[in-house]
Amino acid sequence: MNSKGFPFWLHDVPGIVYRSDNEPFKFCMQNFTTKIVNLMKSEGLYASQGGPIILSQIENEYQNIERAFLEKGPSYVRWAAKMAVDLQTGVPWVMCKQTDAPDPVYHGGTNFGRTSSAYIITAYYDQAPLDEYGLLRQPKWGHLKELHAAIKLCSTTLLQGARTNFSLGQQQEAIVFQEENGGCAAFLTNYAKQNVTVQFQNIPLELLPKSISILSDCVANGSSNVKYFMMDIPIELNDGMNNISLLSVMVGLPDSGSFLERRVTGLTTVAIQCNGNEFYNFTNFEWGYKVGLLGEELRIYREENLGDVEWGKNGISTNQTLTWYKIIFDAPLGNDPVAFNLSSMGKGEAWVNGQSIGRYWISFHDYQGNPSQIMYVAYSYPQ
Repeated sequence: MNSKGFPFWLHDVPGIVYRSDNEPFKFCMQNFTTKIVNLMKSEGLYASQGGPIILSQIENEYQNIERAFLEKGPSYVRWAAKMAVDLQTGVPWVMCKQTDAPDPVYHGGTNFGRTSSAYIITAYYDQAPLDEYGLLRQPKWGHLKELHAAIKLCSTTLLQGARTNFSLGQQQEAIVFQEENGGCAAFLTNYAKQNVTVQFQNIPLELLPKSISILSDCVANGSSNVKYFMMDIPIELNDGMNNISLLSVMVGLPDSGSFLERRVTGLTTVAIQCNGNEFYNFTNFEWGYKVGLLGEELRIYREENLGDVEWGKNGISTNQTLTWYKIIFDAPLGNDPVAFNLSSMGKGEAWVNGQSIGRYWISFHDYQGNPSQIMYVAYSYPQ
């Protein structure tokens, strides 16, 4: 169980602190882990039963954040290890990058469908700018391209200028390269976990948390730090009762780090303006949420359910918000994997032969090969 597998509703559990020696969290984690292990046992999937599972993992890179929980961190590691071993799977348990993992847990992914809480694509490349096909992996590729372009602008100064370091604050530093002919380049570093305003060349500059700002010619062009925005949508209301529904996509939630239960994203205020300055605030009303879409509930991505909806021209089922696409084709001959290039699709989720192969976004790709006839169905989120 790792940080990318937390369901959104876990935020609503009173008093919960993720991945720590916290009773509400341990209760939920043990229930979930026990259910998964029992499902594996019921199918005889562990190697001790003659199945293919030879190893299980109970935590992932926890040591990176363990210190943030003080004494609640090490005790959580010991509890998680004992809880896992007590499930008696008959195969070893590991904790990735956990040097203090207690015996007999060893110190040492792909997420299909909706098995990750944040909007994360299926393949797992860590921070690589290229995927396993050699294709661009955004946003990492774009970030590196911008970084290289910024460094190239001041490359002569970096190679020929004299370097000086000086402090801009308790956790802020400036590294300046100065040429004799006046060329200048500066790197302003903020090691703090919050925004900090510093004075550089008598100009106040705001540095983002854990960031390095590159100033070509030692001149700041200014930056925008958008923390919120207001969305106004005209609506029509009927006399009497009205039901208000909002469609959201899980983009922006962090998938690693400590105290994830304290971080939120999305709408913070919902209000209706009727006439003039007459506002009705609905923020504190009883809101509910439902995971998934109607098409997913009807399983229209399965061949036997394709006729449950009306498909339009060229295999498109559309409404005002979301669009579903389907196509049936023969797989290429041979046993090699089949790669789907979904870069023209935008953002969504894809199914092959009724099996979700994961989410996609911009130029991310996934694959699922099968020598028999393959049916492919996908829907796209609004951009």
